[in-house]
Amino acid sequence: MDQTKVEALREKLSQASHITVLSGAGMSTESGIPDFRSTGGLWTEDTSRMEAMSRSYFLSNPHQFWPKFKDLFQMKMSGEYEPNSGHTFLASLEQQREACGYFYPKY
Repeated sequence: MDQTKVEALREKLSQASHITVLSGAGMSTESGIPDFRSTGGLWTEDTSRMEAMSRSYFLSNPHQFWPKFKDLFQMKMSGEYEPNSGHTFLASLEQQREACGYFYPKY
């Protein structure tokens, strides 16, 4: 990584009054948590999962949706995961700032 860019970012962060972090699935996959769309992702392993987690499926089959949701969530979170350097950075950023928000879309 270019150290000049890192220092420039550090300077901008130190001067900011509000910080919002936009993050994607890479934040989780770095810790080994499976994502949805990549090779080996939960949607690509079984394409029926994506339909079962859709809004239309939920609206037409709410009683079937919740058990499937629970199974998928338990499957996704069944490993032992540790925070990675990205999580550590965000935690330190949050400790240094009162106004720090995260936006983490999963779909």
